Amino acid sequence: MRNFRELKVYQKSLDLAEDVYRFKDQLPKTEEFGLKDQFRRSVTSIPINISEGAAKATNKHFKTYLEHSLGSSYEVETLMNLSKRLYQLENKEIVLANIEIQKMLVALIKSLKL
Repeated sequence: MRNFRELKVYQKSLDLAEDVYRFKDQLPKTEEFGLKDQFRRSVTSIPINISEGAAKATNKHFKTYLEHSLGSSYEVETLMNLSKRLYQLENKEIVLANIEIQKMLVALIKSLKL
């Protein structure tokens, strides 16, 4: 088992989730069960999968959960792109933080010895 609490990518993904929760509130009320809901699910999935994967016994299983986190990060990126296209809402800090998390996840995945 790994201590996920000490992983910088986990800590940064929690920060990202906070920022995205604030950002999504700028979306119209009509998006409550659309973009807002998808933002909530995608951004919380990043740290959730990191922590769940850290509890797995093998690096192979941990890698799978990290890959799920990476996929969720790509979902957040797509949702940010849609928010910009549909509502002209953007937050460059969130975009940059998300890209940093993607890079960190890729590096962590590559570092695992399978």
